[in-house]
Amino acid sequence: MNMKKLLNWFTVIFIAFYLSSCTSRVQHTDEFYNDRGSFPYLRFPLIKPYYVDSAAVTGGTEPWTMYLKKLWAPPNYLYLYSVTDVRKLSIKGNVIMAYSPYVNEEAEQGIQENYYHWFVVVADKNIEAGFHTEGAFLEYIQQLGIQQPEWTSPDDLFDEYDSTGCLPWIPDCK
Repeated sequence: MNMKKLLNWFTVIFIAFYLSSCTSRVQHTDEFYNDRGSFPYLRFPLIKPYYVDSAAVTGGTEPWTMYLKKLWAPPNYLYLYSVTDVRKLSIKGNVIMAYSPYVNEEAEQGIQENYYHWFVVVADKNIEAGFHTEGAFLEYIQQLGIQQPEWTSPDDLFDEYDSTGCLPWIPDCK
């Protein structure tokens, strides 16, 4: 085989390998929904402007964290609140629901007993609510027309988003 043919075959093989390595990830018109984070963080979008992320570490990831804008907690204190160690997420319409068992073990006992574990965000109404008990959480979401959340783990959601670029609530993914 002459050099020109060899070079042509090499080019064809290179292009084939390059194209086979391309993912079929959807690119969204709103850049918010394209952000997968940058090293060392993994990230996926919920409903704009909410997202969750996790720091990637050797052998796994750190717990997933959902960042809230504002959360009122009794007795009328405004907390800048991050939901640490999110274990379950559910999105229904414009409502984000999350569960976290996290309690800061270094906090005073009274504070530890008052951690929220269930969360509801209604993004288009700027509502963020936290609940101590599952019963109070379920009662609240029923007022929003949701009978029961369909829980999914953040790991499963990230895997789906990472491989496709889509999640059911992302506008370009319908």
